Amino acid sequence: MDAGSAAPGAAPAVTVLMPVFNGGRFIGEAVESILGQTFTDFELLVIDDGSTDDSPAVIEEYAERDRRIRVVSRENRGLVATLNEGLDLARGAYLARMDCDDISFPERLRRQYDFMRAHPQYILCGSNSFIVNRRGRLVKKWDVPIQEPDDFRRFCCFSTPFVHSSAFLDLGRLRAGGFQYDARYSCAEDFALWGRIARRHACAVLDDHLVAWRDHRGGVCRSRRDRQMLDIADLVEKNIADEWPDVAVTGGVFLNLLRRDEESTADMDEAARLSNELIARLEHLPEKSRESVRSALAVFLNRVVVEIAYTRGLDRARYFHRQLAYSGRLGLRSWCLMMFPRWFPDALVFRLENIAEFLFRQVPVLRGGG
Repeated sequence: MDAGSAAPGAAPAVTVLMPVFNGGRFIGEAVESILGQTFTDFELLVIDDGSTDDSPAVIEEYAERDRRIRVVSRENRGLVATLNEGLDLARGAYLARMDCDDISFPERLRRQYDFMRAHPQYILCGSNSFIVNRRGRLVKKWDVPIQEPDDFRRFCCFSTPFVHSSAFLDLGRLRAGGFQYDARYSCAEDFALWGRIARRHACAVLDDHLVAWRDHRGGVCRSRRDRQMLDIADLVEKNIADEWPDVAVTGGVFLNLLRRDEESTADMDEAARLSNELIARLEHLPEKSRESVRSALAVFLNRVVVEIAYTRGLDRARYFHRQLAYSGRLGLRSWCLMMFPRWFPDALVFRLENIAEFLFRQVPVLRGGG
């Protein structure tokens, strides 16, 4: 099928699903990035989840100018309910996700549509991406070296391999498999869904940088960081049990590290033992596979160390960090926190680390995309 616009009343090839809640600051740029796609046979399904800012007015203005935009407005029900509603309402053969504060580069839909048509064994593909700050300046690249579906599945045991706004799915097979977003993981709904899909179907990450993910204070990764980490820790434990059933997993071992009222030295010892056993298991994978899955585990453990530092203090984080076989390669934030001497007050360390992170995110490494 050619990438021309669908005839009036005809079902489009692709539904772009964009949930909106108080996204007025960035939504114009997000919508423009979809309307500027070289692939034009799509509908943009915008579901306003009870916004109280000027988002509804901005959306309606765009809808009046372009008939491919379909708007649903209603009271607030939350992101997961909105996403599942979008899955039900979508009319396309494929569904592309798009957040109202991100940017899709012009070739995004064409590249993903062409890939899925040429590889019908895949139900889901994402892409590499750029991470930009609130001003649109590039902070860093998100590159995941995934070669095979098995690597994608193992990667999804510990981390999501692409940003939510780059997801592109075969909608018919998604519905046939009964896949929906899980309300139990309201701050890691994409991570939960990709893992479930990957255990049953082939999934891929395209090498192209097709989207820019905007990292700002209003995003879930910042505004609900604590809740998100609890969701991720719970999912990681379940994923480990599914992928490596012979590995002994003590229920709640990672969760207990992150809950202020339950952590103990024994919990840390057990979490370190499990982490190191997994590290040893990954060494038996082929080299290309090993590198990608090790990077996912390192991302997870880096976040765990940082959360322990902020919730339990640096001494507890150092204790856990010292026991990890990956302690030298976890990530920048845990390295920054661990480098300060013990006599530095925790509050001062956290303040300096926050300043360093803020300054890092202001540096434009590269502009543009594609």
